Amino acid sequence: GVAELLCDQVEFANTIILNKVDKASAAEVEEVEGIIRSLNRDAKIIRSSYCKVPLTEVLSTGRFSFTSAMRHASWAKELQPSNHTPETIEYDLSSFTYHRRLPFHPVRLHALLTSESLFKTHRVFRMKGFLWTPNEADLCCHLSCAGPCYELETEGEWYCNLPEERFREEMEAIGMSAEEFKKSHPKFADERYGDRRQEIVVIGQRLDRKAVEEVLDEALVTEEEFAKGQEWLQGLPDCFDLGFIHEEVEEDEEEEDEEEEEEQGAHASCSHAKRPRDSADPCPSAKKPKK
Repeated sequence: GVAELLCDQVEFANTIILNKVDKASAAEVEEVEGIIRSLNRDAKIIRSSYCKVPLTEVLSTGRFSFTSAMRHASWAKELQPSNHTPETIEYDLSSFTYHRRLPFHPVRLHALLTSESLFKTHRVFRMKGFLWTPNEADLCCHLSCAGPCYELETEGEWYCNLPEERFREEMEAIGMSAEEFKKSHPKFADERYGDRRQEIVVIGQRLDRKAVEEVLDEALVTEEEFAKGQEWLQGLPDCFDLGFIHEEVEEDEEEEDEEEEEEQGAHASCSHAKRPRDSADPCPSAKKPKK
């Protein structure tokens, strides 16, 4: 299965990035590194968070040895044309992009992400992309899921929500005129949604695309609900109230909270708390931008 594929890649690599070390304890990081070292004693292991690794450690490193690679058992096997099967076929890996315009219902989205059903039932092990909810319609949120853990953070405002002057400044920063952008992005002109959308890449094994899309669709706001307008929206809890996006606080205020909670033996912030193995809670880490 996929575990065999990952072992093959670890055994053959000359540089291995051990990412998300901030999500694990020192003992867990040491344990994982020990397992990697047992599979490959020669590779350089680089610990990182958010894949922040110097380019000099991954580009033109000079660590690849053609002679050593030829001695690897898998190398000789792969050289035979009849023996080569792409990993996507061998392990039945596939991906698709989930596109929708209706917003996610914040309560249903929270329930979906914390249930782990996509991971356990539908074999989705990676999701990444942009989403929006109706009562935080000005905010573009970035979702990143790896297995049962997820992070949801704000990426700023949707372009359609920006004042014209600021929108033009944003376009100038990427080397386009506002007119060119609008012409090349017809969705931007949508009177109902602007450029707001759900656009999420889904990766998994033996994926049933229709079934996965149906699960995601169930977490959306329905047309009937959306048509109810502002009065209905005001009664919805937002992602910040639900606790899977955390509001940014001032540093001195945060330090006071940390000291107080440390005395009580509690974590200062959910965004830094590690997800227990036997808990259904996610491991979110996200901030609401300052106004």
